[in-house]
Amino acid sequence: MESVMIIAMLVCYAYAMDYDPKDPCRTNPCKYGGYCSPTEYGYKCKCKDGYHGENCEKDRCHSQPCKHGGTCTVTDDGYSCFCKVDYWGKHCEYDNQCYPNPCKNGAKCERVGINDYKCTCEIGYYGRHCDDDNKCYINPCKNGAKCERVGKDDYKCTCEKGYYGRHCDDDRRYTP
Repeated sequence: MESVMIIAMLVCYAYAMDYDPKDPCRTNPCKYGGYCSPTEYGYKCKCKDGYHGENCEKDRCHSQPCKHGGTCTVTDDGYSCFCKVDYWGKHCEYDNQCYPNPCKNGAKCERVGINDYKCTCEIGYYGRHCDDDNKCYINPCKNGAKCERVGKDDYKCTCEKGYYGRHCDDDRRYTP
């Protein structure tokens, strides 16, 4: 009794949906130009290139391959992502804050927050873009002198007692 009721409901539903069991392709349930062919149990769709699914309802963009809010558009050879302003790449996976890399001297760019980035400097460099080299890093001062940065690109050596010169490499103790 229950199975008769289910069949009756399916027949009613089919008629309500303009489905003809004798010609299930009459209403062409296949989307986007797919070709419908009747089968023993209903129909089967042969989808055009770029579409898939039971009724060809899914295209190459169905899986939402574009990241960070990019818009997917089906093309003849696949799909294309149109990225929002801050992103780029086939799938909008790269952040424009770091492209092209604003960091200098081999530094790594890393996104911080929504609209900012930071540079991780290589040893011997500093500054927002790692474009300042730290002359004191290699300590050009001799004989225990202390190196101090002066301005952006210079340094001075504070010499120990008895030494003088730019690098504290002149010894006053042995002056004839």
